[in-house]
Amino acid sequence: MAVAAPTEGGRYDGWLRVHPKQSVAVVNETGHTYWVPIDELTPEDAEDASHAVIVDDGGIYRLRRAPLDRVGMMFSLEVGAAAPSTRQGIGDAAFQSRLGVGGFFTQHLGLMLGGQFATADQEGTVFNGRVFLEGQFLPLRIGRLHLGAYGEAGYAWLLHDAPGRTDRASGAYPAAGGLLQIDLTTRLAATFRGGAAWLPGIRDPESPSPATRQLLPEASLGLALY
Repeated sequence: MAVAAPTEGGRYDGWLRVHPKQSVAVVNETGHTYWVPIDELTPEDAEDASHAVIVDDGGIYRLRRAPLDRVGMMFSLEVGAAAPSTRQGIGDAAFQSRLGVGGFFTQHLGLMLGGQFATADQEGTVFNGRVFLEGQFLPLRIGRLHLGAYGEAGYAWLLHDAPGRTDRASGAYPAAGGLLQIDLTTRLAATFRGGAAWLPGIRDPESPSPATRQLLPEASLGLALY
């Protein structure tokens, strides 16, 4: 993500102003390249071309980026805080990280496969790991601000390790919450999320009560690359 964000995410997609006599390299379907001034391009050139290249020799002016375009593959990385499941119940806020890869079918609706972990030192080492399938829906836009929600289903592995004793739990879980995005470029957005996951509880062998599921709040921020 550190490499892709400034390269792919920073790539310019948008409107340009160039002189009519600016030459472009037209590359046709066979790979043949030829140069032609913009004002001499014909419909036949456009139909035959696979793509074209303009050399930025100082005569190109970037007017405005195209708006955020989510359609296609996407990659996201987020960090934040989550309340972990511990043998005592809901733990204190712990560091969490999320990684996901997926795609958007439309500008507003997408699916992502990913993983998340939260870890902390709370009366021993606590680790909560998850793999999930997540759906995202972002229908609202106010300028560069986008609002929506996510729903998640997956499987969690939970561990609380203390000297002389390790307790574990695992199981399927759901999660849901809200999404807020700020588009930075046509391909890159800052993502903020807040929600909760209904994770299995870790049973304390010294307690007569069975382990119960915990509704654990979580929040994170990061980048989404489209």
